[in-house]
Amino acid sequence: MRVRRPTAALVRLLLVAVWVTPTAAQSATTTAVPTVSTVEELRAAVAAGGVHTLSAASFLLDEPLIASRDLTLVGSGTTVTTGRGAGAPASVLRVRWATAGLIVVEGASVRIEGVHLDGVVSGTFSSDGTRDHGDGLDLIRVLHGRLEVVGSHLTRARLGPPDSEKVYGRGSAIYVAGASTARVVDSVFSDNQLAALEAICSASLEVTDSRLAGNLNGVFAEGTVQLALHGNAFQDHTGSALILRGATVATISGNTLSGNGSSPDTGRPGADGVRIGDRAVVELSDNRFDGSPRYAVSIYGSARVTSVDNLFANSGGYIETDGFERSALLVEDDAVMFSSGDAFVENPGGGIEVFGNAHLELTNAEIRRNGSFASMYLGDAATALLIEVVVTDNDGSVTVVDSAHLTVRGGSYATSNTDAIYVAGFASLTLSGAELRNNRGFGVSVSDSASAEVDQAVVAGNRGGITFLDGAQGSVTNSRFMGNTAGRALVYRLDADVTVEGNVVE
Repeated sequence: MRVRRPTAALVRLLLVAVWVTPTAAQSATTTAVPTVSTVEELRAAVAAGGVHTLSAASFLLDEPLIASRDLTLVGSGTTVTTGRGAGAPASVLRVRWATAGLIVVEGASVRIEGVHLDGVVSGTFSSDGTRDHGDGLDLIRVLHGRLEVVGSHLTRARLGPPDSEKVYGRGSAIYVAGASTARVVDSVFSDNQLAALEAICSASLEVTDSRLAGNLNGVFAEGTVQLALHGNAFQDHTGSALILRGATVATISGNTLSGNGSSPDTGRPGADGVRIGDRAVVELSDNRFDGSPRYAVSIYGSARVTSVDNLFANSGGYIETDGFERSALLVEDDAVMFSSGDAFVENPGGGIEVFGNAHLELTNAEIRRNGSFASMYLGDAATALLIEVVVTDNDGSVTVVDSAHLTVRGGSYATSNTDAIYVAGFASLTLSGAELRNNRGFGVSVSDSASAEVDQAVVAGNRGGITFLDGAQGSVTNSRFMGNTAGRALVYRLDADVTVEGNVVE
């Protein structure tokens, strides 16, 4: 059954529906309350619930804090967040022995504000002098309840083996499971060894105006998760900034994602900047995907992605270990992507690849100044529709091979260092109303057993016009040819089967 793609407004509505605003008592953080100064006082405060202010001190946690009542913890001073510098010393919860520093259960609503949670390095000692076992830890787990984190810093959750709760192991700053919800605002996540945030099952997660940098992975979501990411910065994750799979429904807008993923040439396993798969339904808008050594975004399985006004830049390139070039965007398997207003600019390995039975639609997009022999590459049985797309100043062609099919409606294909569009194998092209100008090769080159139907095209200033080679076939109708410098308007071999009608050569 085809999953209907939700609008951004619907996803926000779903998140609002499941988030419960903290009680008035929790919100009244200005009410005078005793300052919590010791671990013993902290444990008593968490057990009692209510609103508590933490002193500017380090609280060493050798056992989890279990929050089963509504609770607000407000740190003293300021922590290092996205919009603020370092201020007065912060309240620091140092998790050094516990499986998790804080665990939210029994439907409790918990708010953490201005607190630094830190998984201290392995090899430290617990309170009784025993050396840390090094089994790893999460900083916060939300197993059945609600969590809000504001203006806080979460760092050094340590990688560890799976346990009864964590299928993929420990090492996440925040883990949200079941029907729990979490909301994060103006916070920093760094050096967490599994993920900054991990959401599974039917959890809901919203992250706004925060910075995630130098974690293994940024956000991992799997199951029927509802996810919203707005205005965040994702930087320098050696894994992926985002891994979205299962039946996750996500709205991702206004984020900057730079330097995420890794190449196997570095000795690490290869990782794409963003990975979207299975049956995930994702809306991308106004994001910048920049500087990933492999694909900036890869989409697989039967995922459905709507992409509007995003920039894909400076990503991909030749991977020596693989022996292949990687582009900025990969769409494969049975995935579908609908793109409007996106730009693919200066990617060393090309702009786009589409494989398998995947389908890509580009409307009013730009593909400019990309490297590789193919600015866009379609293979296998993939299909693509390009409507009013501008393809200019690329090293390579729009390339269609195997049994893939490309439909072009309008747009401009200009100034490439080779043919504007190259069709080979058993692939096919249907082109109408497009301009093919000033390319160093042909406007369209068709070879092998491929086919092309070209209608109402303007083919001008190229090295050659349109060519059919080998056993290629097709038609060229109602088109204009002007100033194609080194060759005739139409070139085809005797064994090519071509219909020519209604064209004008000037």
